Amino acid sequence: MSGEAQILSPVQEAADLQRLLQAVIEGRAVGTPPADWPRTLALAQAHHLDAFLFDAVAARPAELRPEAALMEEWTRRQRSQVVGTYRIRAQRAELLAALKAAGVAAIPLKGAWLAETVYPDLAQRPMSDMDLLIRPEQLEAAQAAMTRLGYAVKDEDQPGGWSKGRLYLHPQWRCAVELQWTLWHPSHELTPELDPACLWNAAENGLLSGVEVPLLPPAVHLVYLTYHHQAHLWRLPARALLDIVLLGRRFATKLSVAELEAEARAWDLAFRAPFVWRVAHDVCGVEPPAELAEWTRPLETSVAERRAALEIALYTQWQTESMTRLLSEFRQASGWRRALVGARAVFAPPAMIRQSHPVATRWGGLAGGYAARAADLVRRRLRDAFPGAQRRAGVARAADAMSARLRLGRWLAEQERE
Repeated sequence: MSGEAQILSPVQEAADLQRLLQAVIEGRAVGTPPADWPRTLALAQAHHLDAFLFDAVAARPAELRPEAALMEEWTRRQRSQVVGTYRIRAQRAELLAALKAAGVAAIPLKGAWLAETVYPDLAQRPMSDMDLLIRPEQLEAAQAAMTRLGYAVKDEDQPGGWSKGRLYLHPQWRCAVELQWTLWHPSHELTPELDPACLWNAAENGLLSGVEVPLLPPAVHLVYLTYHHQAHLWRLPARALLDIVLLGRRFATKLSVAELEAEARAWDLAFRAPFVWRVAHDVCGVEPPAELAEWTRPLETSVAERRAALEIALYTQWQTESMTRLLSEFRQASGWRRALVGARAVFAPPAMIRQSHPVATRWGGLAGGYAARAADLVRRRLRDAFPGAQRRAGVARAADAMSARLRLGRWLAEQERE
């Protein structure tokens, strides 16, 4: 592989975290501990990587671990995580068995499958919710089965509307469940829409949490994970990229470059999927498996874009600073252009208005819904559109980060068309 395709170093404050990730993924010791453990651990927590790193760090000599008080707090948090993780597995087993008994096929996505299939230990891949893909015509049967288990629906989103799923909560289980009928959402403007029938046609029966369920083959799941990262404009913790790296390493000998290329083309991600795959390895400080190295060959001249993606992937302020695509555009526009962006924010698609403001729409029609939308935007976004002196720098930083994500997304879409 040429020098241009080698791993990129992250921003300085993340360099120690990258070295830790690299060592744990490759199963070797790190010669030099982080210079600033509190900062490195805080960054690991912000990117949901601490659970994956804990066992390897805890097994080191005391001089290579964080100071005693910091290690004690990390240990306490990890013990709680372990208990929660195995409770989630019990919840998953109960739920999947109930759906199967009701005749509902449900494909587990992301964390539910990754934790049991890709990670060395369940506790290394904690999650706060479960995503299950179902056929839209089976939604009511699925809800009836979940109601019998004690789940309550948090919303009434319907297939064909603005949403792509319906969220459920349980009074005893801490993990929320989202039943999805599609992977695409109207807000995913920079990613292509995929017919879910392709996923059902590709699904294969397998075991998860002791229950036979349909599962996406590794190549399909890998490309889906790259799609998911782009659909969310890279606003996901770096653990989502670790998922991609570990999946590739786990199935490297069973996958082929030709298979990945064909799957990426089927998603209209022939350039974008290997780009995310390459950046995921940049973040983790490791090279792709030798068997799959050729998949990144077209990216050898994209060093500047990989660098930009690396910095975006390691950005953490999105967790504390609210910033939307339209709000970012509003802040960077001026004069009459701001008025246009504001109008675009208010006059959202009717399906979105009906979902977001059902009461106002029921009593005042779409006009009432749009009035409620305008009032809601003023209430929630005015302080971000025109921040005070104390918040100005943080909001500007978040707006710049969103602009960088949009630039990257548009560049990737352009490469796909060339």
